[in-house]
Amino acid sequence: MNLPELSVKRHVLAYMLSGVLVLFGLISFQRIGVDRYPNIDFPMISITTALPGGDPEIVNSSITKVIESAVNSVPGIEHVESTSASGGLAHQRSIRDGEGPRRSLQ
Repeated sequence: MNLPELSVKRHVLAYMLSGVLVLFGLISFQRIGVDRYPNIDFPMISITTALPGGDPEIVNSSITKVIESAVNSVPGIEHVESTSASGGLAHQRSIRDGEGPRRSLQ
């Protein structure tokens, strides 16, 4: 008898086995030490500005383009994302591995 036949003919047994596996997983996850979690730093520069009452077009022309032109000269940039919304701007830049945010801003 293979697993699909067992699951169809004895569905309660299949539910119980699934529940036991989930229970063991939850217990194992709770007992894992904090030292097993890796220390990950995502190298990213984030700029957020606010312009109360500003349209997205005004924010784009008066803030976003100025910030982008000033920050485009930073070496080691991998990905750029700018979001102009009503009343503000969110600008994020991902930095290549090995490049620190402080080194990129020098």
